[in-house]
Amino acid sequence: MSKIKATIFQGGSVITMIVLEMLCFYLIINFNSEQQRIWLETVTVYTGGVNERVDGVNSYIGLRATVDSLQQRLADIKSATEGVYVAKAAEVDSVRDDSLRQRFVYLTAEVVNKSPYGPNNTTIINRGKMDGIEIGQGVVADQGLLGIVTAVSGEHARVMSLLHRDTRLSAGLKNSYFGTLRWDGDDPRNMTLYDLKSYVEVNPGDTIYTTGYSSIFPTGLAIGTVSATEKLAGTGNWRIGVKLLADPLRMRYVFVIKDLFKEDISILMENDER
Repeated sequence: MSKIKATIFQGGSVITMIVLEMLCFYLIINFNSEQQRIWLETVTVYTGGVNERVDGVNSYIGLRATVDSLQQRLADIKSATEGVYVAKAAEVDSVRDDSLRQRFVYLTAEVVNKSPYGPNNTTIINRGKMDGIEIGQGVVADQGLLGIVTAVSGEHARVMSLLHRDTRLSAGLKNSYFGTLRWDGDDPRNMTLYDLKSYVEVNPGDTIYTTGYSSIFPTGLAIGTVSATEKLAGTGNWRIGVKLLADPLRMRYVFVIKDLFKEDISILMENDER
């Protein structure tokens, strides 16, 4: 016992130094946005590769059913026209050329790491800059949405889940009335739609879709269904509960969406802001 006490006493300064260094590191990361961003990107690079190898052992469980599902989804995407293709009509010298121009392409990916469940849920996918992944791209699954890419390394990317306190998504009814969808941090299967005018007819069971008013998601992707409605006094707006079609926390095999028109639209938007 005396030897143990002596060892602790002799190493006390070292232990104190280590504790203080850990405390300083914690304060720097949590109270400095730039250092926090660097730390998160570093974690994206290293933990992505490690977790991908660990998860590889379990990837074969139910693989046949998953592959079949992915193949069917890919077939559906290739044959789909709504939201993925846009009509383009040109008229030159009285000769009319009607065609469909593809706007969105889908890239398969797999979730290889997840943050602990909390108010700021994120995931890591096994696609990165080398695959053409960029910040701001949407990520979806067979049914429902996962989130938006917020950081990218060479071979991995971090996705801000729908279940994140900073997520804001333009969503609405099929009749083009829309509002802002966000998560209130309570139930991982439910979100809330705000800013939809109260004169719009809304019924339980109505489907909520993406609006396409950005380069993140195509128009008309189903997000969930109306589970509850409440008129907010003094605002003229609804507060609408939305039950998600799928739980983002359980998604594994996903698709990253690339908008082929993003650069063109961004140039025009930048010109408007000048």
